Amino acid sequence: MGDSIFEFGEKFGLEGPFDDWLPKRPATPDKDVAKTSIEFLNESQTYAIQTEVLLRFKLKGETGIFNDPAYRVTISTSNSKLKLSTKTWIGENDYLLYTLASMEVPAKVFLSMEIDGKPKGRFEIEFVKSKDVFTTQQANKLTEEFGYMSPFTRMDDAEAPDEYVGNYCMQGADRALGKLLENSTDFYTVKTDSTHKVINSVNFSGLNTYSRAEQFARKGFIVKNYNIIVESKDWNVNNDMIAKIYAQSTYEEAKKYARSVLYEIAWMQESRGISLLEELIQTVNEKEPGWHIYYLSIVDGFHTQVLAINNTDRALPTYIIWEDHGTSSSQGVLGDIVLGFNRQTSAYFASSCLNRYSNNKKDAWDKQKMQLWKIGTN
Repeated sequence: MGDSIFEFGEKFGLEGPFDDWLPKRPATPDKDVAKTSIEFLNESQTYAIQTEVLLRFKLKGETGIFNDPAYRVTISTSNSKLKLSTKTWIGENDYLLYTLASMEVPAKVFLSMEIDGKPKGRFEIEFVKSKDVFTTQQANKLTEEFGYMSPFTRMDDAEAPDEYVGNYCMQGADRALGKLLENSTDFYTVKTDSTHKVINSVNFSGLNTYSRAEQFARKGFIVKNYNIIVESKDWNVNNDMIAKIYAQSTYEEAKKYARSVLYEIAWMQESRGISLLEELIQTVNEKEPGWHIYYLSIVDGFHTQVLAINNTDRALPTYIIWEDHGTSSSQGVLGDIVLGFNRQTSAYFASSCLNRYSNNKKDAWDKQKMQLWKIGTN
């Protein structure tokens, strides 16, 4: 066993105190609250009511290599109705401070920060309720309705309840929007039980996506100045593929070929795709974080869908396109939404060509026009 520090010193004639030879923990620097501050890190200061949001702060000041002093940081609010998950932190300079915040009603709120009891910052945030921005709870009602009906719409007509026999895309979109808006008067509504009974007088006789959107607009459910049209001239189609569908000897052969080119037969022109993405990003970012819902017409009214953009996390907005069969194949980060529109338009354009083959209308093809109407409360 080696010599102790004391035995080592005596052996070599060294004088004490020998504990000075031992490594010492650096002394904790004196606190200087005057040189500290609080930085609010959130990019947005506007949030949706009834939605939990993460507030991020940073404790700033001079930092050393070892043993920075610890400070006690507290937060207080000008409105007692604001709920915060954390109100006190102990941290050193450069520490990140987090708290979850939620507010049930619209209001402006001031956040007052203190470091060791001394005021160190006052920040204003606002909770709002725009008519065209929805909470996650509201959006869940829309997705749950699609989820409920999709097993029935996927059934063969011979097995499905009578309610779901035939084309159901407009009914499906209507039902989901009614749940979103909690409106069973102006939107097609069906009992979610074994009867599948329609409980109001809404019907679709003589309607298409465009005329139904006009009805929504008259009742105040379409937000003005937020509707988007991608005209047929903004799309490319593969003429050879169209001709090959029409040239097949039998419907089954035409169907087989159409399926083989389902996502290749039509696509949006690049320049229009760029401007469309920019428009959608600008629209969602100029409002508080939340969900944005669009009534969507594909292939000039051939198919009806619902687009949902989730901008609750501004750093990573996402999208999903819903239809009567449930989740479509188009979903992901918002930056890829043009690829999603391409998939839907191409697939249903191929289906429309197949319909023309079946009806012997092969002298032309349908328009690729796409239109979105932004949904809001009236």
